[in-house]
Amino acid sequence: MICGWERLTLRVVAKHADWWNIPNASVETFRHKLEVLEKHCERVGRDPEEIKKTVGEYCCNSGDSGESQRIAAEKPIYKREEDRELHNRRP
Repeated sequence: MICGWERLTLRVVAKHADWWNIPNASVETFRHKLEVLEKHCERVGRDPEEIKKTVGEYCCNSGDSGESQRIAAEKPIYKREEDRELHNRRP
């Protein structure tokens, strides 16, 4: 399994990986990265269906929304605007 985003990582995934994991991605981001991965697979002559795709999500629930947001804000992935929107959604 290789975990990562786009530039080098998806080229390596297309060529070598059996699994690919993308951390905390929105549906739109996942779709875009999947299209990029499929293009890399095409370039190396590989069927993208051979690669298992997963999305890793983390959850922070302290029972207090302010505390949960503070804990989540300490995570590096939370720094991107897109991720803050995902993590601040209410069920």
